[in-house]
Amino acid sequence: MEENMKTISIGGEQRDLESVTGGWIQEHVRALQSRGMAVCVQVRIKSGPIDIAFATPGCGPSRPADREPNPDEERILNLWRKRGLNHDEFDVGQLVAFVKEVKHA
Repeated sequence: MEENMKTISIGGEQRDLESVTGGWIQEHVRALQSRGMAVCVQVRIKSGPIDIAFATPGCGPSRPADREPNPDEERILNLWRKRGLNHDEFDVGQLVAFVKEVKHA
């Protein structure tokens, strides 16, 4: 099993978080929006004490967490909320900013 894993998936297409670009994120989000499709963005971070996954509301109902987040995870969770990514109508620029910030988590 891989020790460190940071991925982002948009509309089912997955990339490594470390190598994804803002342009790729914007292109994929806007492609879904232009077709009138729900924008499903999933982020998974597993690094050291952090083992957390996020999904935008466009992905459908999510499974409740099986434990309380630790302080490192809580910090990332708060950033996700601060960027408005827990709402249907999130700004793609906020998603790009979130990815840039968590690349170093």
